Amino acid sequence: MILNLLRSQTHDLHDRMEAYDLSKLMLSPEVTPAGYAAFLASHYRLLAALEPRLDAFFAAQGGEPPYRSAGKHQHIAADLAALGAPLPEPLAADDLPAFETTAQAWGAAYVIEGAAMGGMVLHRALSQRPQLAQLPAFSYLGGGGQPPVVRWQSFCEQIAAHVVDEADQQAALAAARATYEAMGRCLATQPILG
Repeated sequence: MILNLLRSQTHDLHDRMEAYDLSKLMLSPEVTPAGYAAFLASHYRLLAALEPRLDAFFAAQGGEPPYRSAGKHQHIAADLAALGAPLPEPLAADDLPAFETTAQAWGAAYVIEGAAMGGMVLHRALSQRPQLAQLPAFSYLGGGGQPPVVRWQSFCEQIAAHVVDEADQQAALAAARATYEAMGRCLATQPILG
């Protein structure tokens, strides 16, 4: 099953995402609004470039697209504006994972949809921090109006129905790993301003 494969074969990269200093800062009692803004900016760099590509790819397949991003990068943009932080430049196309097949696109989508589930954990933690609790900047981590659990369940059903054979599963896995690598580059290089 594709979900078991993706989970088990990207676990090392998932752990690496949590090991970046910016990620660790999000669970620290010392997190500041500037640190939170940097975290959001790092995600924006990836999602502002990747989500439109995924949406265009699935729309070009004809019929009702089986996947549409939730416009997470737009929620991040609103959060950054609420924090008074500038929008960073999205990643260049060369820095994004390549996807030429539907399976590869599903693999890239797996990472960004999974990150939204992780955002629920961060949302709970950050909303308890006195220095952040009153900020009007939790649209992205809060799911942007749609409960991440509901979206994740629907996504899991869709990917399981569309990525079935071994070759497609391996293609999805390669794209998921490449997407994690791109996310890692964003986390590793995003400065904390202010």
